Amino acid sequence: MSISETKTVASPEVADKLSKSVIKHTKSAWKENGRTFATKVKKKRQRVRK
Repeated sequence: MSISETKTVASPEVADKLSKSVIKHTKSAWKENGRTFATKVKKKRQRVRK
């Protein structure tokens, strides 16, 4: 499914709740991925310094 694809939902309220939920989960996933990446980089730097 592409980002531009749209689906019909029951009401604007449902659509609003859904979009907020998607945004929330996307943000948390990005944060988690960012933390994982930063941790890996930090560990690599520590290994190089030894």
